[in-house]
This record gives sequence, structure tokens and C-alpha cells, in this order.
Amino acid sequence: MQERTWNEWVKLAYRYFSYPILQQGWKLYSKGLIFDCYDEGGMVGGTVGSRAYGNGGSGDAKLVKDGFQTSTCTCQRGASCEHLAALAFLFLEEDLAFDAYKLLMPGGSGWGAKSVVTPAFDERRQVAASEAALAVAQSAAGKGPLKDAAPSPNSNTEDWYRYFESTFPVEHYSNLRAIQGMYDHVTGKLMRLAGADWKPTLRLLYELQVLLFVMQLADQVVANRNRYLGYYDSYAAAESGQEIAERCCDRLVELLGEIDTDEANRLYEDRLQSMADYLAAHAFPAFSGPIPWSYVYTSTWWGLLWRQDRVDREKTRLNRALRSDSLAPKQADQYILASLGFDVHDRQDEAAMRKAEQLNHKSPMLFYPYLHGFAAERQWERMMIWLEWMVPFVPMIRYGAEESYFSLWATVLPHVDAEDRWKRAVMALIPRSMPYYSAYLLQRERFQEWVDIHMALGITPLDLRVSDYKPVETNRKDLLLPWFHHGIERFIAEKNRDSYKKAVRLMKRLESLYRRLKKQDQWERYLSHVSVKYSRLRAFQQELGKLKKEGDA
Repeated sequence: MQERTWNEWVKLAYRYFSYPILQQGWKLYSKGLIFDCYDEGGMVGGTVGSRAYGNGGSGDAKLVKDGFQTSTCTCQRGASCEHLAALAFLFLEEDLAFDAYKLLMPGGSGWGAKSVVTPAFDERRQVAASEAALAVAQSAAGKGPLKDAAPSPNSNTEDWYRYFESTFPVEHYSNLRAIQGMYDHVTGKLMRLAGADWKPTLRLLYELQVLLFVMQLADQVVANRNRYLGYYDSYAAAESGQEIAERCCDRLVELLGEIDTDEANRLYEDRLQSMADYLAAHAFPAFSGPIPWSYVYTSTWWGLLWRQDRVDREKTRLNRALRSDSLAPKQADQYILASLGFDVHDRQDEAAMRKAEQLNHKSPMLFYPYLHGFAAERQWERMMIWLEWMVPFVPMIRYGAEESYFSLWATVLPHVDAEDRWKRAVMALIPRSMPYYSAYLLQRERFQEWVDIHMALGITPLDLRVSDYKPVETNRKDLLLPWFHHGIERFIAEKNRDSYKKAVRLMKRLESLYRRLKKQDQWERYLSHVSVKYSRLRAFQQELGKLKKEGDA
């Protein structure tokens, strides 16, 4: 593909598209209405418009990158249409890294820009060599290079990062479509630079560096989203950030399993130290972003960077940072988590727990990755000690999130005799632990205890599904009678129409219980007793009258 300046691309676009068509194309691109996009050498294609774009139909468009000539679309216009214009914006902004919106401002700064586009990547080695030569020539002439040279096996890690940052600045991700495609766009272009001439371990290390850069870029972009996106697009951008985080973390785990750590430490010690330095600079942000940096940091250190001299330097750095008075609470927590991670690795659990007590935000979820590691290594006693230590922190998480905590207990119990220790943890977390304790009691047919604890907590039969107490009803119906009576009295005591209706609903169920127990006489006496006892509660008597009529019928 021919290398062109921005001015040349603008003139070419206006030779091929009219201004109204370009406006329509920008709307399609900026709204993210390009689907199933693909890039095949000199052509970019996709379905543009689709069902989400109501005014203008859709088209399967194919844009020829070099000059736009012979581009085609399945829409009625067939060429020079808004669908091809949308692909032109995508190509200029996401492939060539221009601010493509300037295309809609003829005569403005976009026409006079002298930036040089990023060359096509069909001839990787020649591109990298020519860029390096250009940088050397301009440096010798006392001028700064137009751009950093493309990464090569011989360039150092700092040069890699400079290239990443200059090729993918934060400002290029100023619309939702660009943010949503960030992971594939950045990793795709950067990984094409690492070809067959790269040694396998070096290529994996390079990909890991690319991942770390993508994570740092995603954090920055999502943090800045409110500057240039509306409310709904801002929310969608945050969701895209979470998706990027998940994809990065999944690939991180895979890479750490693929890298030969012995070879990496033997041949690429400088690159590993650069990676440690990069984490030190970016894994402790002052703002809340989508990337779980504590997890990324600890996983990378445990899975790749761990070497005692390197560890000692990092621990010294963390301790020095923790002595600083300028740390925000969030940053302080990140440094504490990083520091205690080294203690956990060295099996210094008590020291790790003491550090965890200093956290501003204590949550058991912060320690789940370690416990999953203990389970994988069958360190059951160690896992239980941490689960017991975490009990005071469980109430600090939102309701429903405790399921993960109890699932970890469920992982331990089949392997050790720890039922009493589990029960102490469960009782300490009542009522949040009720679903788990209830299931435990039913499984062991401790029906009386099941009824007693529900009564003690003020849980009525109407708070549960009938299937929840079906085992008790099947085996010991008589144990349910006090629970039903207690619930009825509680509802009546609230003295409002809605509670009276609940009391009568419960009485209907109670009548069915008495009938199946063949104690109809006791039911009749109870009904008479309630009617007399609450004779002055007119609203209750009205609701009770409905029950009596049903019984007479």
C-alpha cells in the first residue's frame, strides 16, 4: 500500500465520497454499526448498518485500502456509499491511527497535517529496518524521529513500550467502537510484528509485554471515558473494559503456563527486570479501573519473575512505598496486597494476615486466588486456617457474594474432618449463612434444630418456598406446627390488613397440616381460640371470615 500523508488521504476520500455520504458514514462508524469486520491484506470488509441502523439499510461492504478504487458494496448504490465511507473511517482511525473525524472538517487542521501513516505490515522486516534507519539518520541530524522503530528481537524492552505508546495513544480511543475493538486491534497489530525469526520464549515474553500494555491502556481509556462519551456510551465503555480485563487475564494465565521460566531467566534477565519495572510503574493506580492489577501483579511474579535477588529488590521497593504518607487508601491497599503476596508464597501466612489487617478495604475475595492455589496443591489445613481467619470479613461483602466463600469450604470438607470448624464459621455468619446451614441440617435429618433456628431468626413459612421445608413435612409434620403457630401470631401482632392476610394464608396451610395429621379437632379448637382472642380486630375478623366460609363450603 502506498504511504500517504493525511492531506493526501483527505483529498483521496473527497474524490471518492461526497460530503453527505461521509457524514452518514461517520454516523455508522461512530455508533459501532460495523459488524463481522475482517481485514484481508489490502482490503477491509464487514456488514455495515445491519438491523440496528434503521434509516439507510445495510450492506456487505469491501473497501480497497489503497485508493478506495474498485471497492464494492451490496447496497443499491454499490460503490461510493455510506457503508464504504464507514469502513474508510475505520481504516483511517484504527489502522492508520489518524483522528478520522477531521475528515468532516475540510479546510481545517486536518487538511494541513503532515503526519506519516503507519506503513502496511506485509513486509515486516523491511519496515522495522527502514524505521530504525530513519530514526538513526534523524538522530544524527539532530532531529527527533517521526516515530519509534517497530519492535524487533534486537530492540530492548523499553523501545518496545515506546513503540506501543506512540502507536496506540489514549486519544485514539475516543469513541465506543474503538474501545470495543481495542483488544483485537492492539494485540493483532503488535503480535504481527513478532514473526518466525523470533525465538519462541522471546515471542511469548513479547506477547506478555503486549498484554500488560493493553491492560494499562484499557485502564486509562476507561478512566477518561467521561471526558468524551455520553452516559450510556460511558457505561458501555466500562463494560468493554471489564471484557478486556477478562480476556487479558485469561491469556495471561495461558502465557505463564507456556513460558519456559528457566530459559527466560537465563537468556532474558534484562527483559524480566523491565517487566518487573513496568508492573511497579502501572500495577498500583490511584484510580479504580477494570484491570485487577493485584491479581496480575501476583500472578506474574509467582509464575515468571520469581528469583530471589529480584524478589528482594521488589520487597525493598514495596516497603519504601508503604512508608510514604502520600499514598491514597486504594493505593496503600494495593501495596499491602502486593507485599503480603510475597509472604504467602514463602508460607509466612501469619505475617501475611497481619499485613491484611492493615487494609482499608477488607474483603475475603481478595484472598480467593490464594485459596484456590492451596486447593490445587491439596494444602487443606492451610486453606482452613485462612477460611477461619476470613470470617470477620465476610459480612463486608454484598449479599449473595458469600456463595464463593462457602464453596471453598465445600471444597475442603470432603478431604478433612473439619465439620466442627465449619459449623463455627457458619454460626458466626448467621443469618447470611442460613441457606448453607439449613441444607446441612436437612441433609443430616436434624429437623427439630432446623425448625428451632428458623423460629429464633423470625423466619416464617411464607418467607420460604414449600419445597424448602418439604423434607421436614415429609418426615416430621408435627415439628412444623409450632413454627406455623409462631408465624401466625407474629403476623397478627403487626396489626395491618396485609399482615392479617398473610396470617390467614398461613392458617390455610396449618389446617392442611392438621388434617394430614388426623388432628382436625385440634384445628377446630385453635380456630375458635384465635377467633375469640382477636375478636376486637375487625380487619382480621373480616379476613378470618373468608377462611371460615371456605371451610363451610
